[in-house]
Amino acid sequence: AINIMRRIMQSSGAEIIHLGHNRSVQEIVDCAIQEDVQGIAITSYQGGHNEYFKYMYDLLKERGAGHIKIFGGGG
Repeated sequence: AINIMRRIMQSSGAEIIHLGHNRSVQEIVDCAIQEDVQGIAITSYQGGHNEYFKYMYDLLKERGAGHIKIFGGGG
């Protein structure tokens, strides 16, 4: 499913940076800031995603990147 979404977004003109599986919030936020992204899309199938997303939101704000949108999905 992640590859299908990647292809759909790329065909619409979006640049996609796929970090792969099992990335920490710190890794994602570091990359998002370094690459000057407009949004972060995350999938989660394991639970704990509310805390994960809240930590990401808080860390983005703390690092001066609260303008970056967070999109979440899963199964």
